[in-house]
Order: sequence, then structure tokens, then C-alpha cells
Amino acid sequence: KQCLMKELKQWYQRRVRGVCKWFYKLARTPTLWQAACERIWSDLKSKDEPPNCSEFVSWRGMFINRPHLRFDGIYVSRIKYFREGEQTSNLCCTLQTVFYHRFFRFFSDGLVLGLNTTALPQQAVASLKDRTSANKEVMYGQYTINGDLISLVLFQRDFSSRRSTASMKLKPDRSFKVTLKLLNKQGKQSLQWVEYQVIVKRNGQITKNDIELEPPHFCRFVFGRVKSYTALSLGTV
Repeated sequence: KQCLMKELKQWYQRRVRGVCKWFYKLARTPTLWQAACERIWSDLKSKDEPPNCSEFVSWRGMFINRPHLRFDGIYVSRIKYFREGEQTSNLCCTLQTVFYHRFFRFFSDGLVLGLNTTALPQQAVASLKDRTSANKEVMYGQYTINGDLISLVLFQRDFSSRRSTASMKLKPDRSFKVTLKLLNKQGKQSLQWVEYQVIVKRNGQITKNDIELEPPHFCRFVFGRVKSYTALSLGTV
């Protein structure tokens, strides 16, 4: 039974513990939360006690309070700004309100998908459900984690070739380097901008352009769980 509980997402473990007293005790077993922590933080393996005991009194406390990436949903940033509209004879100046969203979806093997769109969030959620999206605007990349910092390198897809190939092609001449900071406030996961670079390769030269992280275009990413992302298992239990 504990083997099955270890394979369940932690959100479902919290649901299971409400079935009865026996499941409540099983869902709070330290080894379950230790296995969950070791899947997220590789530096914890082969340790009997959680580090920083003064901050995390248990493995469960570490999982809840220590910032970490989640893979059962998406991180979304909602941007709102105003711009000048067309001038009319009756009005001197008109303002238009513009909304768009930035999305990130992370996978446990290091893959990350990125999307900037003015479409409805429901459409973006569907575009980021699978690892190979049909949406041409979705960017692909890899990420690494160092402490509470996440480094991403994203590439746009290359559709210049009309031939159908089994492997996905990416544009190597332009990449987007992003650094984000993991935050955890009252159990709610979010990501904060730290650095944003656009790297262009042309004629053997590399140009790095640093983008100023000024509001309102660089707001914090908030995590949202998506049930359909965990409806099916990609492996065996």
C-alpha cells in the first residue's frame, strides 16, 4: 500500500487521508514525504533526516514549506497595460486596455514549454498539455535548478522546412535565457523574474541583449493546478 501511496501526487494523498483514520495515518508516514522530497531535491538522497532541522521539523514540513517546482499544472503571469488608440474627431486621446498572458509548463526530466499569447487561458492550457504541441507559438527549452533559482533556455520552433521529420526542429540563431526565483508564501508556489536575455547568433557573432524587468510586462508567475495534466500516467506503477 505504501508503494502505491508513493506514486500518488501529494494533492491526491491529501484527499486520500480524509477517507478514514487508517488512511490518515498512512498519508502522514514520514517515508512517503521523504520519497517525495528526494524526487524533487536530488541532494537529499541517502539522508535519514531532513536538512535545516530548525526550519523544517519533518519531511512533510519541508515539502510544504520549501519552494519547489510543480509539474501538475502551469505557471501563469497576467499582464495588463494601456496604450494609445486611434484618434477621433470627438476625442483628443483614447486609451486601450491590453491583456495577455505568459505561461510556463515544467516537466520532471528538464523540459520546459513557454507561451506568450493573447488567447484565453483555457486555450493555452490545452496547447501545453502534451510535450509536442500543435501550437506554433509554443517555445521549447531546458531548465536547471540551483537552490531557489531556475535557469531556462528557450528556442522557437523552425517551420521553414516543408518536409515532415520525426524530430522537432528549433531555430538555433535566437534563444531566450530566463532566470526565475522560486517563492513559497503560505504554501502557494510562484516564480519571480530575476534575469531575461535575448541571445542572437548571426555571421559567427553572438549578441546578448539584456531586457529590463520593468512592470507591468514582467509580473510574477502564479501556479495553477490542471487536472487533465495528471489524468493519465505515462509510466507503470
